[in-house]
Amino acid sequence: MIDLEERVNRVFNPDLRPLVSEAYRCYVSGSARGAIVLTWTAICADLIAKAQILHEEGESHAKDLVADVERAQGSAESEAIPIMLALEKTLLDTAEKLELIDFTQRKQLERIRDDRHLCAHPSIRPLGELYEPTMEYARAHLAAALEAVLIHPPSQGRKIVDSFLKHVVDPGFVYDTEYLTHTFFDRVRPSARAKVVEAAAIRRPRDRRPCDQDQAGEVRGPDGQVPAQLRRT
Repeated sequence: MIDLEERVNRVFNPDLRPLVSEAYRCYVSGSARGAIVLTWTAICADLIAKAQILHEEGESHAKDLVADVERAQGSAESEAIPIMLALEKTLLDTAEKLELIDFTQRKQLERIRDDRHLCAHPSIRPLGELYEPTMEYARAHLAAALEAVLIHPPSQGRKIVDSFLKHVVDPGFVYDTEYLTHTFFDRVRPSARAKVVEAAAIRRPRDRRPCDQDQAGEVRGPDGQVPAQLRRT
């Protein structure tokens, strides 16, 4: 079983850890409704923050979302709330387009969103019945949110591999282990990280050799050594 407390301490964005910790405390104290509402709030805040980072790094698909957030921040409360509600409706679509989540994770997050709406707006149920989420639901939703988005950096899927390949074949490429590790290894999901390592192992720049491959297909730097992060196990 997933250790929720350990995962909460691994939330990538330090500004969001108090919010996620509050969701966890709600779950521990038996408030399933509060845990689910706060979990969805944390998901929204996390995805928006990551989209802003990607926008700063030149990701065009994040432009509209960031513009809406900035418009809401510069508007009066009566105008800002409708803007953010509209943004929330398409947030998961945008996150999937940005490759912050995949199709399966989107479905998991949609379930959290739907249960959040039932928790926050009980009158939408037939006959006005009060929705009573179970503690199992609250735990499952928090665990899914942590695993899908909250503990991960703002990394993308196949785009990060394309970015890596473009970087190493650029005429101005300089072999810098620290930069490569930070940009293409530390800040990517494990699944994408494996693909970057695979790409590094089979690809070498043409017409120049700032990094090379030995007969085993491993990438070596100018010093002839394989970077620790790219060593095969």
